[in-house]
Order: sequence, then structure tokens, then C-alpha cells
Amino acid sequence: MDPHPISVNTLSRIETGRSNYSIDVLFRIAAVLKCDVSNFFQVEEKRALKITIVEGDPEDLIKKIVKEEISNISKRKME
Repeated sequence: MDPHPISVNTLSRIETGRSNYSIDVLFRIAAVLKCDVSNFFQVEEKRALKITIVEGDPEDLIKKIVKEEISNISKRKME
């Protein structure tokens, strides 16, 4: 697992209505961001692994997440 996981907030979570497609989109986003798909899962002690999902177009969502991550990288470099 990446030592610096990507924080996935409410605005950058995924909903598609078909679970297989949702997982496919997560793998595509992970590939674009060059990270592990596990970075998108939030695991709490003694709780089941789950993904929270909201509506959105997958292509636009990928672009938005990439822009957010680039912005976050820039902010971290400035600190």
C-alpha cells in the first residue's frame, strides 16, 4: 500500500449504479494517478471495507480527481 494514500473526500467518490463498473472506474482512476486502487478504500478497525459512492460522470470525475491531486501535490511542495 502507498505510504501516502490519496485522501478521498465526498466530492471525489464514485457512483455508477453497477458495482462492476464502479470498480472498473476506480482502477482507471488509480492508473491515471499512478497509485494503488486500495488508496480509495477507507478501512476502520473492526469494520467492513466499503466505498461510499455519489452520482457523477466517470470521465469528468477522473479529470476532477486528477486536478485535485495535482493541486494537493503542489500545496505539499510549497509547505
